[in-house]
Amino acid sequence: MSKNLQVLADNQDALLLAEVGAWLHMLSKFSDEFLNGNHNIDKALPAELERNHSRLCSLLKDTWPGPIWAQMPVPEFDASCLSIFDLIQYHRDSNAPKGFLQLMWDAHGRGSGVEKGALNRFASGQACTVYSSTAVGIEAGAISTLKSRQHNLYQFLETKLELLRAQNAQVNWADFRQPFIARIEQDFRTTVAETRRPLNDVTLFDQTMASVAFFKASLAQNLLLGWKAPNVSEQEEKYHWRILRVGLDGLAFWGQAAKMNDLLSRKALIEPALNDVQTLLEETYPLGMEIYRDENGSLFIVPDIVDLLKYSGNGKSLLEQLQAIAQAEFNGEARFTLRLSVATRNTLSFGQLATAALASPIPFLADTDNWWRDVHNREICPVCGLRPQGPGTKALERKVCDVCEQRRVSRAQEWGKTLSTTIWVDEVADLNGRVALIVGQFGLEDWLTGEALNTVMAFDPSTHQLTDSRRNNKEYQFDYEQFLEEITQALSPNKRNQTFGRWVPLLNNLLLTDQRAGFGKFSEIYQLYVGGTDLDNGAEEAWRFALSLMRQQPAFARLRRMWETTRDFWTTVSEQSKSQLLQGNPRLIIQSNTIWQLRLGPGHAYELDLGATSLAVMHQNGYLVTADNLQRIARILGAKKEIYTDGAKAANFVKKQLQRMPHCALSQPGDYGKAKKLKGQVHIDKVLVESTSYAPMIPILAEPRSFLALVPAAAAPEILAQIR
Repeated sequence: MSKNLQVLADNQDALLLAEVGAWLHMLSKFSDEFLNGNHNIDKALPAELERNHSRLCSLLKDTWPGPIWAQMPVPEFDASCLSIFDLIQYHRDSNAPKGFLQLMWDAHGRGSGVEKGALNRFASGQACTVYSSTAVGIEAGAISTLKSRQHNLYQFLETKLELLRAQNAQVNWADFRQPFIARIEQDFRTTVAETRRPLNDVTLFDQTMASVAFFKASLAQNLLLGWKAPNVSEQEEKYHWRILRVGLDGLAFWGQAAKMNDLLSRKALIEPALNDVQTLLEETYPLGMEIYRDENGSLFIVPDIVDLLKYSGNGKSLLEQLQAIAQAEFNGEARFTLRLSVATRNTLSFGQLATAALASPIPFLADTDNWWRDVHNREICPVCGLRPQGPGTKALERKVCDVCEQRRVSRAQEWGKTLSTTIWVDEVADLNGRVALIVGQFGLEDWLTGEALNTVMAFDPSTHQLTDSRRNNKEYQFDYEQFLEEITQALSPNKRNQTFGRWVPLLNNLLLTDQRAGFGKFSEIYQLYVGGTDLDNGAEEAWRFALSLMRQQPAFARLRRMWETTRDFWTTVSEQSKSQLLQGNPRLIIQSNTIWQLRLGPGHAYELDLGATSLAVMHQNGYLVTADNLQRIARILGAKKEIYTDGAKAANFVKKQLQRMPHCALSQPGDYGKAKKLKGQVHIDKVLVESTSYAPMIPILAEPRSFLALVPAAAAPEILAQIR
């Protein structure tokens, strides 16, 4: 096969329709029937769907997707007569009759089966009421009936699948796909993929997404490399995957800025760049899925192709296309760090890539040459540290380059359109003019690699009676020391033990009477569970194998739940802090006929001289908007305590003070070591109160590992207490 990604682009409709089908392959678990104990409903359709949603039932069961899938140039898919329901019906069937369905079975096993572990048949079921556990094992509340949500979801799916059928899947996928996934996520997060304890810590969405990622990567691998059968016994022949990291040292890229507006402007470049990467890898060339994102970039599950970055499309390699995104979004200031993991069937490389340190951002050499060609007597921009200052007049005045100046102005102008947030440190400052930077961090490194799960047991190691739910509730006596001894005997070439298979049925046919053969086969099983994971130290040790079976499995669905929990925690902290600080802080709008004469820059910050202090303002469409803590200003101007401690009263006090002044000196504040510059006198014609509520807080970061926010120093102790 040629190393050409164009085959993926040419089959975009078929591949993304297959992804839609994969998102629905466990649709039936989103039902009261599943929660009430019908655990085989996942291979059928819920009675509610069959009875009251006949149109959706037809869209799922009819074979309209088959001819679309059959257009993919892999005859072994044998998909011409398939329906979306076939993906539902056969997703747990190792003997699925078609190659396309075999890939769904394999992907489901990698996304779902791995997460349950080898001893899952001893997990205890929940009777009558099902509880969902958090990532840290807390069961906060029971899952209520899903009937109402089912009805609404079914209506949504009917509309979307009808559109795909009517247009033969030739839709605008950029408009269709993300809202579709967002709706699936909204509902699938409300219930569990597995009702048994302690496996009820994974939501239906997290488990489904892992399976979708593996299915999508395996389809792409077959289009790029040719057919590969998934149902094989040899470990090395099974489907593997790779993790692609598209990274950037975020703190090094935006954290060097000395002014908050510059910092936020540079930070804002990263998200659209990563969104463009996600579109390229998930839609333009549907070959992977983003499984993790933080301030340092994104990680994707991609096909097991060692030189994937060299594959080309549209005349450029994948590596070149990814770097082109960085060049465009970062204006040549930084390249992505691209790393492709080794082939794997576990999550260790995911954690290693997610936590690995990144090199400092490196600019594009060609851009650097262009910036400085024919440049004379201009200093370097202190914001980006790369381009010469100017050449624009406003940029030269402020001693920055045109690009950084435009970013600063654009962000200020965006702020001026809504006024519901703040980007100004002066507005955040407390009555004493002080701010505090709150920094929080979770030590996620061991969790992302899965190593921390060695301390979380899914299986009670104490001596007790076990019930096998899959063998007519047959009972076993479990003793950890005996368990270790049986593993030791199975690993030994000099001993023979055929009883261990009762714990792991997979071993029943491998622990042969021949000592050497039995040892060799058990060694293969040891490598299956331990090899290449965080438990692998080269030596075959009984306790490592036992731990691999008994711990909570470090599967993608579970690891995803963990980092989402910490990210959601920081998001909640940010929102609660905003609510705590939201006390109604009006701003003032200052109108003057003389403003236009001063030729002020749009979105630029200035200072009004009030005598005892200066008032920070921003120029917006011919008027000035205050960008300062008016309570602090009122206090300095002599207001009484009952006035300056009330936001509305303080604003009115400052308003009256401004109205008494015939004119005020307006200055451009000092920028990066430059003294302030007088722009002229402003004759104040009118002062209005702008009452849009905002919290005096600047959230900087709320990612899985890290949290940064600028808050009033006086409020910091209470915010920290709430976080704790």
